Amino acid sequence: MTLRILYLSALPRDQHSLPVEGEYKTIFDAKSRSKYRSQIDLDDWPGISIEEFQSVIETFKPNILHFSGHATEVGELVFQSPEEESEKVPKDPFTIAFKLLGQSLKLVVLSACYSEKQAEQIVKHVDRIIGTKKEIGSDKAIEFSKKYYESLFDGKSVEEAFDIAENQLNMNKKEGESVPDLVLLKNQSRDQSPLVLVNESVELLNKVKN
Repeated sequence: MTLRILYLSALPRDQHSLPVEGEYKTIFDAKSRSKYRSQIDLDDWPGISIEEFQSVIETFKPNILHFSGHATEVGELVFQSPEEESEKVPKDPFTIAFKLLGQSLKLVVLSACYSEKQAEQIVKHVDRIIGTKKEIGSDKAIEFSKKYYESLFDGKSVEEAFDIAENQLNMNKKEGESVPDLVLLKNQSRDQSPLVLVNESVELLNKVKN
């Protein structure tokens, strides 16, 4: 079984710049260092637009969907039009797109400010989702992603990896510096036991099949 990860990013020219490539690289590097790297497929789609979104996720059918970009203070994600301008993503149709994916999508990571409100809607249709309550600086987003995916790709559960990465942010906090308020939400209608996406048993099963 292969863990399929899709990294989406949007960087409209009318928004301030974000190091979305740097965040992708931290995930790529974490995969490269993982002993389970043969289990993991990582694809990226930069400059995602509203028009492309549904067809892209239907094509890739990811188990993890990671979005890096902007969001408004009311929780609307901001995609990128073909003209590279901002596109505010309507919450309800966006949420329905996740419902249509079925249960193959296990985890969504919204690496964007104020994304908790959107996360509260999406979690009705996925197992787990990570978002932020308020603002998150680019350096902290990358720091969190680095430790989170290192832990996840080491066989830790979604929940344990979140705790480890969040604690890393707190350990690295400098005097007078605030730590972003990240949230991990669970779908209450699905299995509540720790969710492990890569582990030794899957690796051994793949070796037997090959």
